[in-house]
Amino acid sequence: MKVDIHTMTHTDTITDMLPEQIKELACLIGLTATLTLVDKFGGLSFEMPHSTNTKNGKWLVRELGADIANVLIDRHKGEKLYINNCDALRVYLRNQALVGAILACMETGTSQHRAIQETAPVFGITERRAYEILKEMTAGKAQLNLF
Repeated sequence: MKVDIHTMTHTDTITDMLPEQIKELACLIGLTATLTLVDKFGGLSFEMPHSTNTKNGKWLVRELGADIANVLIDRHKGEKLYINNCDALRVYLRNQALVGAILACMETGTSQHRAIQETAPVFGITERRAYEILKEMTAGKAQLNLF
């Protein structure tokens, strides 16, 4: 399951988990436009056009709008720009969604074991890994509730 990084609501968490190059792009064109680039070209090198009249330039205008396309072109004209795929962020978001789904299932009276068995395949992970993720992501919360 590919996690949509656009759905993340905690922008500070997103920004903290981004690689430096992606943070720089976010400062230049904004987080939403940067995440669009990551979705479309994550893990690839993108040849930045010299104008908006080229194939890549037209794509930038279509996907990001003329103003943002021009900002990118002005800053990176002619460069081959590697767009990081932000896998660490995607894994974090997937894990967060998994834990949320497991906990929501358990709130309906389903046992933890059954909730994990129903949820793990949806996220494309094993039952064992789901237990590990649940433990990792809820350990701090359980300790905080003690105080």
